[in-house]
This record gives sequence, structure tokens and C-alpha cells, in this order.
Amino acid sequence: MHKLSLAQRFQILKALYACFILTLLCTGIVGLILFSAIISQPIRNCPVLHAIYTVFWLSLGLSILQVILAVIFFFWFLFTFLYPPKLIGRDANSCHSAAQVNQPVYTSDNPFNSCTPAFGVHFSQLYGSRLRENDETLDTPSNVSNCCHFRIGWLYFGSIFLGILSVGLILSLILVGNFLSEMNTSFNSEMASTFIEARLNYFNSKSSNNALKCWDVIQKTFQCCGQVNYTDWSSYEQRDVHSTVENLLPMSCYFEGDTSIDRQIYTSGCLNRVNKSINLQLTTSRVYLIAIFILLVVTLFVDLGYTLYIAHATLVENSVTEFNNSNVEIYHHHTSKDTTTATRKNSSSVIIRNNHDELKSISSNDSSPIIIQNSVCQPHNKG
Repeated sequence: MHKLSLAQRFQILKALYACFILTLLCTGIVGLILFSAIISQPIRNCPVLHAIYTVFWLSLGLSILQVILAVIFFFWFLFTFLYPPKLIGRDANSCHSAAQVNQPVYTSDNPFNSCTPAFGVHFSQLYGSRLRENDETLDTPSNVSNCCHFRIGWLYFGSIFLGILSVGLILSLILVGNFLSEMNTSFNSEMASTFIEARLNYFNSKSSNNALKCWDVIQKTFQCCGQVNYTDWSSYEQRDVHSTVENLLPMSCYFEGDTSIDRQIYTSGCLNRVNKSINLQLTTSRVYLIAIFILLVVTLFVDLGYTLYIAHATLVENSVTEFNNSNVEIYHHHTSKDTTTATRKNSSSVIIRNNHDELKSISSNDSSPIIIQNSVCQPHNKG
């Protein structure tokens, strides 16, 4: 299986970063549009709907937070990858080693250093791996230490804010589920109570209270009249003989803009339409919240997991590379040292042998006159 190069891994990592930021931004914009449209409806001011619209306000705030975080992470992403650090700093206390190289380590010396600061994981080579020049044995090489320390990256802050965002999303999901379960039970009874209060106030005082204002807004928004139908406004007990149809129905029950004598009225009731509308809004909100929660969690954990994988691979491959380089340098050093020693020994042997031959030759040359002299002197003595 073909192993991915560092450049290919780096491109994958950048793509994952961009995917996470794009997911955060797009889901935030969609939520901003969705919940802004829901909250812009006039019925949000109805007392009976205040609790339900709380979850929409909360979801709108979470969408705004998503957009803000996406913009911040986008500029952080650009700054990290467009302006990578050129010099890897040192921290003498970050590793335990006896020898430290004074020369700075540049990113060109180690290709992993050019990308790991963007991961949120910082790798630096603080100590050299070269053998000392005066080392004589394998027991005294210079200390080799690949030092790595973790630095707070943008994924660290992303995880914190995503945790806060996740808490808000879970809370919103709980509220949405609770309101959906109440739509066919307590919500209908609360709407009926609000309508009865509005009708009593309309016939008795003719002054608008909160219930009457709420029901007028509902009838104008959904183009309906009454709770079940327009006859719900008929209250024959409170009606006198001079009452007309116009006096029985609020102005919100009539078609807007119709000023004729025989004005048309909305005959459909409002309860069913309001129920369907709120159900649709809550269901849409729940689907949206679940979708963005899954998308954000999956993209972040995939991004974070691949980041840690790249960081681990960086450290492992650097350690293997440095170890192999150290062994090669040590081997070459001691091979050259042994070769030099053997050469010196051979040279010494040759010199000693040559000296011995010269001495032997000299000894032979010095003894010849003595022998000749003795041979000459012997006949002379005999005579």
C-alpha cells in the first residue's frame, strides 16, 4: 500500500480544517435565517407563546455564536497556514537532556516542523544528534534528544467553544421535545383559555388587553376567525337587540382592505392553524439542531483525530530518522577511527622493519674491516 507523503497528509489536514470551518459557518447562517424568520412573526408577543419562542431565541443566539466562531477560526486558519513560523523556538525546560546545541533549528532542517505548529501540536528538535569529535568509544556519544511539547492550538479553543455550543444545542433539543409533547395536550387548553379571555374582554369592556391583542394578531397573521370557526365569537347572552354582525366580530376577522358593506370574513378557526404552524416550526428546529450537532461533532472529532495522528506520525518518523542518522554517523566515525588506527599500526610496523634492516646492514658493514684486519694481522704475528 502506498504511503502518503507529508505534503499529502498536510493537504488532507488543511481540507479537514476547511471542512470544519465551512460546516460551522454554513450551519450558522442557515440557523440565523431560519430562526430570524420564525421570531419575526408578530405572534411571538402572545403570552401563551412566550415559553415556546424561548427555544427559538436560544437557537438564534447559538446560530450567531456559530457564525462568529466560524469567522474567527477562518482568520486564524489563514494566519496559521499563510504565515507559518520560520524559526522553531527553544525551551530548555521542556526536555531532560545533558547537552544542548547552540545552533537554531530551522524548519528547512525538518519538514515536519513547517506544518506541526498549524496542528496545534508543536514539535522541535532542541538537541543535536551529532557525535562529538573527541569521542573514542560508543559509550560516550553526545546526548540525542528529540524534544516535543504540546502547544495550545486553534483546535483547543475550538473544542472549548464547541462544548459550550453543544450544551446549548442539547438544551434546545430538550426544550423542543418538551414543547412538541405538549402541543396536543396543554397547549390546546391554554389557547382555549386565551380565546375565552379575549372574547369576554371584547364584549364587556371593548378595551384591548393582552389576550385580545394576542388573538387579533393571530387572526390577522393566519387569516382566521375564532377558535374553531367564526361562530365562536357569538355570545348571545351578552348581545342586545341592536347588535349587528359587525359588532359581534372583531375587525381582525374581516378581509384586510375590504371596505364594502358586505365585507367578507374569515370562516376558518385559528386553533388548528396555530397548532400546525408551531408544530412545523418546532419539528424543523429539532431536525436542524440534531443535524448541526452531528455535523459539528463529527467534523471536529475527525479533524482532531487526524491532527493527533499526524502529530504522532511526525514524532515517530522524526525519532526513527534521527536514530538512523545517529547510528550512521557513529558507524562512520568509528569506522574511520579504526581505519586510521590500523594505518598507523601498519606504518609503525613498516618503519620498525626498515629500521631493523638498516641496523643489520650497518652491522654487517662495520664487521668486515675487523675481520679483514684480523686476517692481516695473524700472518704478521707468526713471522
